[in-house]
Amino acid sequence: MTAIVIRPEPVSVGDGMQIVAANITGLADDPRRLWYRIETTAQPDEIAVAHALVVSVINAAMALGRDIVVDGPLTRGTVMNLLEYQRIWSAWMPALYRRVAIAARELLPDEPFRPERRFVLPFSGGLDSAHSALVLSETRDLGALMPIHGLEITLADTERWTNTVVGLRA
Repeated sequence: MTAIVIRPEPVSVGDGMQIVAANITGLADDPRRLWYRIETTAQPDEIAVAHALVVSVINAAMALGRDIVVDGPLTRGTVMNLLEYQRIWSAWMPALYRRVAIAARELLPDEPFRPERRFVLPFSGGLDSAHSALVLSETRDLGALMPIHGLEITLADTERWTNTVVGLRA
């Protein structure tokens, strides 16, 4: 069986934005490039990039029944959380999702909790992300919202995206 292989690219900078990207093989049309544009001056580390990428493909991997191989580091906690995520979704929707293996170039121990660090929340504008933002802001654990263009709002719908970003910044 073909695995989904994630090969992160070096972070690049263009137009004042950082581009986090990866070459993905093992999906229907090989290869594909998955990318995020980030408005930040902080350089994302290799672990954060690998985590974001594996989370981005987990549902497709489960639907296709293909294992995931990451050419980068993952933490044990992230892998364990994704295994639990798969257990739940494969029980709720067994006709659509099945469990897959996750392998990484390097499996690292979890970072110890540091209260000065806050969560960056992927934000689609939907009910789930709005609820998560509310809960994290109430506990003062919300560091930033990371709006994701291409989930709830298609890449072609630039006007709606622009209005959403303006609203989030207000």
